[in-house]
Amino acid sequence: MSRKFVIVLAIGVIIVFLLYNSNVFFSREKAYISISPRDSYRLMEDENVFVIDVHVPEQKHLPRTDAWIPYEQN
Repeated sequence: MSRKFVIVLAIGVIIVFLLYNSNVFFSREKAYISISPRDSYRLMEDENVFVIDVHVPEQKHLPRTDAWIPYEQN
């Protein structure tokens, strides 16, 4: 391969990598949102909210917890 071809290929790979990671073409939504303790309390008061406790090691569960799933469990 010629040196010019290798340089062009490397630049192309870098451009594709930057575009892919910049969310220009592939927007990604977060699978979670961060909330404050106050908002957490308000949500836990709502009967329509399903609360999952993922704390490891298992300790006293959050009040009004609907399920306990260790985050390390597959």
